Amino acid sequence: MSRKFIFLMLIIFVLSPYANSAMLTFSFDDGHKSVYESAFPILSQYGFVGTANVISNYILAGYSNQMTIAQLLEMQSTGWEICSHSKSHPHFNKIPQSYQDEVIFNEWQKVSGMNYTYQSLTSYEYDELPFVVENGIPLKKKWSISGVENTPGSFYFDDVTKTLYIHTFNSDNPSNYEIRSDSVERELEMSKEELIALGFDVNNFIVPYSQWNEERALLATQYYNSVGAGYHNGYLNPIPFGDDYRYWLARRAVTLDTNVDEVIQWILEAMDEDAWLILMFHKIGEPPENDPWPTGWWSEENLEALASWVADQNILVVTQQQGLELAYVPIPSSLILMLSGIGILPLLRHKIKK
Repeated sequence: MSRKFIFLMLIIFVLSPYANSAMLTFSFDDGHKSVYESAFPILSQYGFVGTANVISNYILAGYSNQMTIAQLLEMQSTGWEICSHSKSHPHFNKIPQSYQDEVIFNEWQKVSGMNYTYQSLTSYEYDELPFVVENGIPLKKKWSISGVENTPGSFYFDDVTKTLYIHTFNSDNPSNYEIRSDSVERELEMSKEELIALGFDVNNFIVPYSQWNEERALLATQYYNSVGAGYHNGYLNPIPFGDDYRYWLARRAVTLDTNVDEVIQWILEAMDEDAWLILMFHKIGEPPENDPWPTGWWSEENLEALASWVADQNILVVTQQQGLELAYVPIPSSLILMLSGIGILPLLRHKIKK
């Protein structure tokens, strides 16, 4: 062991009682454009980065209320992390779990009066069918049988009768192809593949509706470094933690009714316990009139006030991937900042793990 390393460890030992190991993450779900327009400039003003958790179907569709690919790439270039938030944002409790559980549709018959639309007689026991694949390629979702009839490569699912209607890419009989349902595992893998193809460095996942369990966590180990969900033995993530914990990271929701003082108390708790707090946001700004989910908004004034307060605290603001890496290093956050700046942290991390 070198003298330099011994000296650095001595500094850590002497100074660690005067610093805390807490970490804070600003995590934004669903890819709303207000994250780019409001949250991004506010956090940038204080030198903070965040984590944008996007739904690949929404990004690919280019919805007007979503951040664009160019905006997300700009954020990534400044240090923000882009996480997968699934392909279609389904309720994981209402769809098949693994590829092996996916329903394969067959027993096709042409719909009366239609030229290209077929319906399957296969029984589908699940409550949601977010999307369907034909030989592994997703079909476009439509909202009526007539919409399917007019669109090659599309499907419509009647969730009352639980009947699937499709129009194949080649406008022929679906019996010529393998038609499969969606699953949690497909949501995990396909969303990552699609986002990477767009230029995003995707390493971590965020669970839709926080519907998570041990079976899904095991599936996620094949595709991601970590998973953020909701409540998990509390709202704080201990530091350090083992590999068994990182696939169910706790996150705490900030909603319209949450005031700044409440969030500050949560952060103070994290600092007292030397823990990692991940704050879950959705939209930043004021909810427009007749918004279907006003609870999902938090004002710019609130975020500005919180960021200003955080800037005065001895707490490290990290993305999910940064937090994951640093959670394995039991070193006070103030020293992590200093050591990162002089390029020593990678050496220390390597030494500690050994």
